[in-house]
Amino acid sequence: MRRKNTFYAIISIIIIVFFPSCSNLKANDIPDSRITDWSNKNLGEETTPGWLYSLVRGDIQNTKKDLDIIDNTSVKYSIGKGSNLHIAREQSELNYYYQVINEIDSFFESNKLSIDNIENSIVLKKEITVTGIERITDFWQKVETNDKKTGDTISEYFYFIVWAIDNDVWDRLILKYINDVD
Repeated sequence: MRRKNTFYAIISIIIIVFFPSCSNLKANDIPDSRITDWSNKNLGEETTPGWLYSLVRGDIQNTKKDLDIIDNTSVKYSIGKGSNLHIAREQSELNYYYQVINEIDSFFESNKLSIDNIENSIVLKKEITVTGIERITDFWQKVETNDKKTGDTISEYFYFIVWAIDNDVWDRLILKYINDVD
């Protein structure tokens, strides 16, 4: 519980410092949100596991430690949101694949490959099979938000997935696609 209060305090400070107009909001204007369901609730799982706190704060080293991931591994994650669990999970998986494609695009752009090569890479990406990536864990939460002005309650699901790939395997994968394009 203390970790959750610390998290909310930090978010509040960030909002007040970086978004001064938000500090003019009255308490009645801020929606009331709560986590009402989550992965493995029936097994005693916390509403937000420690690795998830580390992950959303960008602390990949602690995330690796919490999930027993070796050091020479690149950790990536994806988040999806939807009106039901299935949509949130699918959105999270799609978001991850978009990340992979964007990283490959960035590599092409940073190495100043020709426009023809980049266009060819788009065709290849339709057939990309990313090997060596391991789905480490996932976690979902159902969040209900009450709008204090309207009285409406909105339910949304958030789905988090952690992926890992050995750095050497990732480098070889990028080189493979560069060689395929050249």
